[in-house]
Amino acid sequence: MGHEKLGLNTLLFVVDGLWGGIEATDMPVKWKSAPFNNDFPNSLFISQDEVAVESVCLDFLRAEAPVNTAFKNRPLFPAVDDYLHQAADSANWADGITYDPEGDGNPMPYSLGVHEHWNNATDKKYSRNLSPTGKGIELLELSTVAVSTSIAGRHHESVVAKAFPNPCTTQTEVRFSLRTAADVEFTVVSADGRSTQTILKPGMAAGDQSIKLNTGNWTRGINLLQIRVKSSLGIETGTLRILVQ
Repeated sequence: MGHEKLGLNTLLFVVDGLWGGIEATDMPVKWKSAPFNNDFPNSLFISQDEVAVESVCLDFLRAEAPVNTAFKNRPLFPAVDDYLHQAADSANWADGITYDPEGDGNPMPYSLGVHEHWNNATDKKYSRNLSPTGKGIELLELSTVAVSTSIAGRHHESVVAKAFPNPCTTQTEVRFSLRTAADVEFTVVSADGRSTQTILKPGMAAGDQSIKLNTGNWTRGINLLQIRVKSSLGIETGTLRILVQ
């Protein structure tokens, strides 16, 4: 972490949290804790602070371990985060040890970043989430990401949405955001390609929106929810995969 050509020469640290197994060669397992709720994590953790991003990942692991027996309590082992304490503050280095990754006689910086734990596994708030004057970690969730493309020279932004719960049984809530007032059409397409339902919502206001869908009559398995937005900005489309159990 403190080598001048590795950690100290990296601008952005990314942790692949799309899925994970207990051992490097194990099959991925679904996570039971919120917000994953018996789904794969499907997440990327990104920070300019290598200590902070690993601290956040450890908190997620520690929230999962008590509710998922596959984890074998390994994130809860004593001193599992000792390296983070030492990376954050040289006062935590072991007696008689000076870290010199390059072996050139110049110790690594006395702090490589911020290490702290969130307030609790439900709120998931750190010092800068709890106070604008906090000097520690701030955790921000980007649950949907817009992908911008250029079609025939014209800028086009796709509609992004998320559904919760997903997987679901009888009902799910779809949340999305509109850049301006629009007419919105939702079309449900079953796994075999059949359009099974169309819902029209004319004149929806700009901003964050949501719609509750009754999925009790949907085909079991993966269904596609196609979203078509027609506004003064043109026509935008998006597709959401919803698993009905």
